[in-house]
Amino acid sequence: LQALFEGRYARADKHAGDALENGAAVALASLIGARAAQRRRDFKRRDEWLERARAAEPEWRNARLSVEAELLAEERRFDDAKKLLVELHAGGLRHLSSQQLLLRCEQALGNWDEVVRLAHQLAKRNALTADALEGVVTSANIAQISGLSNDAAGLNQYWKRLAFDQRVRPRTAAAAARAFMQLSDYGAACRLLKDALESAWEPELLRIYGECASPDVVAHIEQAERWLNAHSQDANLLRLLGKLCLESGLWGKAQSYLEASLAIEATRATHISLGRLFDSI
Repeated sequence: LQALFEGRYARADKHAGDALENGAAVALASLIGARAAQRRRDFKRRDEWLERARAAEPEWRNARLSVEAELLAEERRFDDAKKLLVELHAGGLRHLSSQQLLLRCEQALGNWDEVVRLAHQLAKRNALTADALEGVVTSANIAQISGLSNDAAGLNQYWKRLAFDQRVRPRTAAAAARAFMQLSDYGAACRLLKDALESAWEPELLRIYGECASPDVVAHIEQAERWLNAHSQDANLLRLLGKLCLESGLWGKAQSYLEASLAIEATRATHISLGRLFDSI
């Protein structure tokens, strides 16, 4: 153990072999040898040690399953690691370390419903902070939404299933809006972006809202003007209003909004929109 902790893996392997020959703590020596071999990326040697551990004292079965699952996950053999963890949990054990490792495996395998379930279990046991839980759940939601970007019925069903507080998270809303827009459902994209922006004012969401083609541009403009009451100094919102008015042929309003945006922040995009305006009138 001392050699293993010191990072002297060849020495750890040798001492584990000596202990094995002397019949001392065979299972423990085998697991030490397996870890040392793993650190040297000698997977053949590691598997030999694990085979010895399987044949050793039966009371070390849970320890062997835990170590073997961890080593396989390090090798990115997540499916094999998961099988061992399921076997371990079937015996009634639900240690934090094994649940955390199972979460990692489910994330790698893309089993997002399981990811969310495990994350909530770990949070209840104070093994995940609130921020970490939100990050895991949000990433799982985004992955599922992205996978449904060519399935209108599936995307609508999944979106309705999400709680409102998850729908308005900026990253989730952005991914969902892009997915609905890819399916040409601009109405759904605009509605969810409106809800998200009213919950958290994020420039990225506003940018996507500007890309969201609406059959009723006037309603689009009216919504943006309502936001202007609370965000009168937002250069991005003013530029968006200028572009919408330009598309609607409202030259005077377009010029006013674009020049107001430039006064706050001079950007290339705003100059280009203003140039288009002057070309049109």
